[in-house]
Amino acid sequence: MDTSGEKLELYLDFSEIEGTQVIDQSGEDRHGNLPDGFIFQVDPVVGGCLSFNGTSDYVELPEKLAIDYSDGFTVEAWVYYLSFNRWSRIIDFSNEAGRDNILFANFEQTNNLILQVYSDSLVGTLQAENVLKIGEWLHLAATISSNGEAILYVDGQQVAKGSVHLPDSVPRNSNYIGRNNWEPDGYFQGKMANVRVYSRVLTGAEIQQDWNADKIVIPPSTHPLNFSLLDDDQQPVLFITDNLKGHNLYLEVVNTSDQAITLVGNQLEGSENRAKAGNCYLELWFRPKTLPTEAEFLKPRQSGQSDWTIHSRLGENGSVSLYLTSTTAPSLKPGEKLFFTLPHMLASGNSSRGTNVRLKYDYYVEKNQLALLQKIRGNRLKRLNIVNQRGKKYIPLHVGFVDSYTVLNDGQSENQLTLRVTNDSRTAIPFGGSDAKFIISFDIQKQHESKEWALLESGQVDSVTVSYEGIVIPRENQGETPEWIINLNNKVLDSGQHIQIELKGIRSSLPSGSTNMYVRYENIPGYWDGQFVIPIEKAPILYRNDNVGIGISQPGAKLHIINQNQKADGNSLILGPTSQSNLRLGYDQDYSWIQSHGLKPLAINQICNNVGIGTTQPQVKLDVNGDIKASGTLYAAGNPLAYENYEIYVRGSATDSVEGDNIHYLKIANVQIPMDGYRGLNTTILNPNGTFKAQAAHDIYDLGADPDMWNQWADWVNANSQDGDVVAVASRDAVLGVPLNGSAETLLRVVGAVRVFDLERVWRNEARRPYALLFIKGRSGAMEVLQPYKGSNAHLKTTYYHLLNNEGAVVRGMIMMWSGNTTGIPSGWALCDGSNGTPNLKDKFLIGAGGKYAVNSAGGEETVTLTVEQMPVHSHGVNDPGHSHVIPHLGSDTTDDDDDSLPVFKREDINTQTSSEKTNISIQSSGGGQAHNNLPPYYALCFIMKL
Repeated sequence: MDTSGEKLELYLDFSEIEGTQVIDQSGEDRHGNLPDGFIFQVDPVVGGCLSFNGTSDYVELPEKLAIDYSDGFTVEAWVYYLSFNRWSRIIDFSNEAGRDNILFANFEQTNNLILQVYSDSLVGTLQAENVLKIGEWLHLAATISSNGEAILYVDGQQVAKGSVHLPDSVPRNSNYIGRNNWEPDGYFQGKMANVRVYSRVLTGAEIQQDWNADKIVIPPSTHPLNFSLLDDDQQPVLFITDNLKGHNLYLEVVNTSDQAITLVGNQLEGSENRAKAGNCYLELWFRPKTLPTEAEFLKPRQSGQSDWTIHSRLGENGSVSLYLTSTTAPSLKPGEKLFFTLPHMLASGNSSRGTNVRLKYDYYVEKNQLALLQKIRGNRLKRLNIVNQRGKKYIPLHVGFVDSYTVLNDGQSENQLTLRVTNDSRTAIPFGGSDAKFIISFDIQKQHESKEWALLESGQVDSVTVSYEGIVIPRENQGETPEWIINLNNKVLDSGQHIQIELKGIRSSLPSGSTNMYVRYENIPGYWDGQFVIPIEKAPILYRNDNVGIGISQPGAKLHIINQNQKADGNSLILGPTSQSNLRLGYDQDYSWIQSHGLKPLAINQICNNVGIGTTQPQVKLDVNGDIKASGTLYAAGNPLAYENYEIYVRGSATDSVEGDNIHYLKIANVQIPMDGYRGLNTTILNPNGTFKAQAAHDIYDLGADPDMWNQWADWVNANSQDGDVVAVASRDAVLGVPLNGSAETLLRVVGAVRVFDLERVWRNEARRPYALLFIKGRSGAMEVLQPYKGSNAHLKTTYYHLLNNEGAVVRGMIMMWSGNTTGIPSGWALCDGSNGTPNLKDKFLIGAGGKYAVNSAGGEETVTLTVEQMPVHSHGVNDPGHSHVIPHLGSDTTDDDDDSLPVFKREDINTQTSSEKTNISIQSSGGGQAHNNLPPYYALCFIMKL
């Protein structure tokens, strides 16, 4: 249908967008505005279209939209639904909700098509049920005649008919495409193209004609002629020039159908064209303001064909038609072509832009087997670029990439390019008004195409962002390739000054090689429009800032490799042939790895030197600064050191544990075995090699539980395990205490469980204590932990080897010597000072109990004074000052008369008895009477006890 047809009031085909303004092709200048920006797409069915997100996208039409609908009303649109939002509008013209509305929408959230017209208190409605589809282009139309007959069409076919009054011919100030005037109603989600509004009724045939004319994918039997309109360089370009003679365009028309056709001639209107013009067989229609409208330009001209002439006609709305007339009706065989030269062609206006040109023609086809002929109108639409060629031909700008022009083509890496435009002249370059712009584009490969020279596949374009001066530039797809238009907005670029444009999110998977980025410039005062072509290299490796990157567009090291997360058979880095022994390095999401392949071992420093883990100064062949964990067996001099790791982690109930969550599990060799969420005892039995054997839960929780359940638990363990099996027990809270004198007490005391007997035998809040137990059946040396009420979670961790050999077991009540001071006692231990349930071992020695000394007995004195009996046999010295004795006796003596005679004694026996008497003789004293001390040399440490 001719867009300059009678009473066409609005025509938005979305092929011409300037900034955020959608150009109205009707000639009425009712241009739309895009308040939320837009996403323009080239669709294989309808060509140019707008995408609507269903939440904020819409087209706003001018206020005071005054159209006289007294002769009728028609609305047409191509619509592609992605969802049926509530009352989502195709159009809604009104003054406010419920006032003068003309709405064309889906009803509620259904696939019904509805037309409604509001006039005062009157609402006219016509609805077609179940005619709309999701994910499919539909041509929708509605008409209202002057007598109130309304018809709805889908793809040119009538789907509903009824009575609806005409819209009032009043100015409307709230006019939208894709948006409603009612707050609760939804926005349109999908795509739209070719929205038309007429102030008359289109017939069903005219609507079908529009339906056929708008489609890009057209069967040759329906529109058998195709055409091209190119300049001397074989480009679809029309120039704005200072030379009024213009330049040549070359029109080529070809029959693309599989049968010969004969064109139907139409006599031109106007007596000045009838005399020698013959009939018009082809019409080229140009939109308003595309071609000059001066009389000089509209004169007839030659076409390059001897029997063809070109005539021009100015339409009522400023459009121009070029009629190709001939005195002979042309007939074209399949594949046959017509060639025409259109001289003196130039564009009007001052700025570059895009436009469409349409070829129209009539032809005959056979209507039925009787060879009756039916006249059919055909048409085709082509894109034409209007380019400014005023002023100097070359502009003194240098355009290139900063740092690197390479992009990784691994299909994953997001590349970034920095484009720099520099003024290479000695004077400033003013970029003029708002029409001056740079247009960034590059080649893409569409589906089912093979363009190794392209930068991206069509599906990779969405991730690309272009920004200028910190502002993200929206993408436009008006042509075959994506474009980003940068408005220069009166910017002046001084000599040597530059501007930079950032391109991010370039993710290419196309073959390695060269491709191009195109920087087109338009409407820069004093210069022709032109284009810079900047090469880009696609490669699996790139250089940037003296670094080399593989799989990364911004390498952070001299060699930086990025690949996907891989296990140890990955291929991020391989040293050696893949067919034999090779070394591989890589990473997964949670770890990095080194792997020797080819079923060969990995040797590290096999010639000499030490290996350090956690240290830079290893002192031995393997020096590890930190813990060592092994899920297999560790050997020293051929002897096993440890077996599988076992770990019980019990979290108390969410109300009782400071760490929250109701989780408890057993982990063996890093494999987690979930335990039942039951709030009693959860028991898991494993074979000695760590494989699962049995699992059960026993209700030993709360007041309602049977205390004998402990004995049932022990009976179950005894029945389902044998010596050497690992038994893991966990309870998150509130387990009743063990009854005495039963199988449970017997089993628990045999395996060495101690803390389990601290569980309360009567339930109360404080008894809700997480408990974990780990032991080997038939062995003493259980490991257990019992956490306080509302305390931390219970956590046990050991190895089978330690359990089997009772090594490394630390149980409650164990007393050890501590080399630290009394203020640094480890958590879970207490100084043995008589508090916290500990014995007072300060300044005391320990002695082994079990013989003459009972457990927990105490004795001894700090000091001892020896008795005489405790002394060894010894001697003393005597102090004698001297003494005399008087002894009485009886006797006589005989003497002579001479004085010189000697006395004569007569011997007699004397008997005497001595009585007891004190003397002055004393024994010498020895010793100071002090206490006895018999200590060997000593060194004092603190005794601490496990709580």
